Amino acid sequence: MNNKYLYTLDLLSLGIKNAIEKLSLSDLQKICEIRLRVGNYLTVKAQDNEYFVTYGGNLSLSTANAIKVYKNDIEYTYLRSFDNSLYSFEQELKSGFITTQGGNRVGFSSSFIYDNGEISRINDITGINIRIAREVKYCSKKIFEAVSFKEPVSLLICGPPASGKTTVLRDLARELGNKFSVTIIDERNEIAAADNGIIENDVGKLTDVLSGVSKQEGIVRAVRLLSPKYIICDEIGSKKELSSFEYLFNSGVKLIATTHAQSVDEATEKPLIRRMLKKRFFDTIICLSKDKKICEIKNLQEESVKNVH
Repeated sequence: MNNKYLYTLDLLSLGIKNAIEKLSLSDLQKICEIRLRVGNYLTVKAQDNEYFVTYGGNLSLSTANAIKVYKNDIEYTYLRSFDNSLYSFEQELKSGFITTQGGNRVGFSSSFIYDNGEISRINDITGINIRIAREVKYCSKKIFEAVSFKEPVSLLICGPPASGKTTVLRDLARELGNKFSVTIIDERNEIAAADNGIIENDVGKLTDVLSGVSKQEGIVRAVRLLSPKYIICDEIGSKKELSSFEYLFNSGVKLIATTHAQSVDEATEKPLIRRMLKKRFFDTIICLSKDKKICEIKNLQEESVKNVH
């Protein structure tokens, strides 16, 4: 069992932890999410299916002998996710998720408390989804075969949730970071998974990591201080990020980033992406399919960048 699963197990109450530990190694390696819903049954997501976990240590599509989740299980995982110190994570409490050790993301179903029109905190946690970060080395091989990186290339990777965008991005960082100077703007600490100054994921020998910093701040710092050939970041899409991308483009540094979209056409309809394409910020767009193996290319449309009006 790798460290990512060990870190995940540390977040679970004893009964649920014991149940997960009973699963076979082959089942454990397939799991990408663990879901707790209060008053309902423990489930895990594996290979695009959601299974109930039985007391006997099996994955099942039936609730027969499935493990029930109680409020104390939810409370335990919630507190453990914030290292039993809720007030140290004010921003994460507002956003409804936190990245824990190893780059695992823990998201919460809850009620939201507003103050002056903005979310001030979350309350009454009813469900938790633990998304397990995975290193899949060489999963970006098809991209390297399809895209020539002999000359620096700006690349946008789009795909629906759970299509493997961050996993692909992490492997691209490793590949490029073994050849070029790369800086990762790891806003949520999901790509490199830095912990107490130690980078837990293999992101390349020539890679620098800026963790917990906004894209706007991180890009300026990286260009001014670290002289990267590539900057890598996850989940772009906010209009307030545009000025930092313009700064990056004018500096001559190439960008590799991801965005949520079911297709290249859907990605190009996003206002920020559309403006970036019109300004030629990206050379290539790749769309990953949730219905295929991780990293299989759904669309490779280098010409699509030229056709955005």
